[in-house]
Amino acid sequence: MQEKGLRPNEISYSTLINKAPYEKGIELFGEMLKLDIKPGMITLKTIEKKLLDPDDLFRLLGLIQTYKAVETSKISYISNNFIKAIDTYTEAKALINLIEHKAYPFVDIVSFNILLNKTETYKQSLEVLKMIEAKKLKKDSIMFNTLLEKAVAFCQPVEEIFSILEQMMALKLKPQSVAIRKKGGQIIKPYTVLAVQESANTHQDEFKAWIMRKKIELFREPRWLQAAWNEFFEQLKL
Repeated sequence: MQEKGLRPNEISYSTLINKAPYEKGIELFGEMLKLDIKPGMITLKTIEKKLLDPDDLFRLLGLIQTYKAVETSKISYISNNFIKAIDTYTEAKALINLIEHKAYPFVDIVSFNILLNKTETYKQSLEVLKMIEAKKLKKDSIMFNTLLEKAVAFCQPVEEIFSILEQMMALKLKPQSVAIRKKGGQIIKPYTVLAVQESANTHQDEFKAWIMRKKIELFREPRWLQAAWNEFFEQLKL
């Protein structure tokens, strides 16, 4: 490209990468990084489509690590999509461990939320929770909603459901209680309510007693948190 007197940019490289087979595409991507052309999400998504196996992913991560040309969050998006595409918990966990073993800083809470979603037993779900805590990652509502789903799906005692909800409260996280339409039309479902509704219907007396206790305790919390959790209690419709 430079030999023809053309000044390369991200768009021209992204176009070439899109048309090239994987080997040539990764070569062009490395050339782009050497020229200090910062790849954006368009280029990253283009090369992501060409990744066929973990070796391809690690080759890409290695290039990015060498030139430090891309923000960690953008690369985490690529590696997390790769993890998401893996079928089983065991294989996904092995890939995450391998990424960390190679000292790539691209594993985040999203990686473990994806892994949590793939667990096949509640023991595995707790194993993921321990990993998150060991790495001191910031827990989010998605993690807790997924953990609640797993607790219900794997028939855990209602006390376990209460324990997870109380952890959310302690971290001052809002439960997702009503459907929200975001800009662009995307609808965020009331995931926290959906996760526990079956358990709440089955254990109505226990839930009602627990809710009464929590409403009293919430008086000590900020009003926005009280409002969020009272909405959650109301949406359970017990």
